[in-house]
Amino acid sequence: MANLGNVWHIPANPELRGQAGMRDPVFPTNEVASVIITTGNQFQGGGNQGNQLQDGSSLFFKRTTDVGWTPVPLIFVTVIGNNKYYSAEIPIGAFQVGVAVQYYLRIAYDDHDTTFLQLNTDGTTSLTTADEGAAQAAPFTFTIETSDVRGEWGPVFSLPNVGIHAHVLPNGLVLMWGRRDSPQQSLDVDPGHVPTGSRRAGEGPMRLSAASKACSSSTPSPKRRPRRPRCSSSTTACRR
Repeated sequence: MANLGNVWHIPANPELRGQAGMRDPVFPTNEVASVIITTGNQFQGGGNQGNQLQDGSSLFFKRTTDVGWTPVPLIFVTVIGNNKYYSAEIPIGAFQVGVAVQYYLRIAYDDHDTTFLQLNTDGTTSLTTADEGAAQAAPFTFTIETSDVRGEWGPVFSLPNVGIHAHVLPNGLVLMWGRRDSPQQSLDVDPGHVPTGSRRAGEGPMRLSAASKACSSSTPSPKRRPRRPRCSSSTTACRR
């Protein structure tokens, strides 16, 4: 029986801070130049720990219409706890919308057999195998889409308050509840200003204690007017 390593690749799992998933982006669009593929391997902590080698560890990818696989070396990224992470990039800038891309991974060890990663039968996680042919027959797959289907990240911008909760309204605007203007500000102090259009005529500034994150849930009413629960500033109990 093959001595396989404890290694994994879960495309939608954001194990590394700052990444959408172990495939980043999880759903690539034609606006991005490359897709980052990351693997995790347990190297300490007991159990099936293993010493992964950078030399010999590779990502293999191809379009579904291609005959051969293109190798890309996996490069060490970081250590988190008992795990080491490696990554490689698939260049997709020249691929057209609708192109399907397949990939699998080869992980080299000095204390385990070479381990291949393929898509598991659940369609979301990875499965280890000693058979490269099996990995090629059940690869991970993604399709190049457009941002109007999957969305896209825009430039970073400043908010007038700490955005504890945001609600997309039927008209496309975003309604936001905050708690304070800065982390240093008291939760029970009037910020001294009310953004234009944020309150109805005749209403005074809302004390921040009434904007507790316990009150962040909201829902559009049948008239498409957002409603929020009423809460006590001294408890987390809310009611509609």
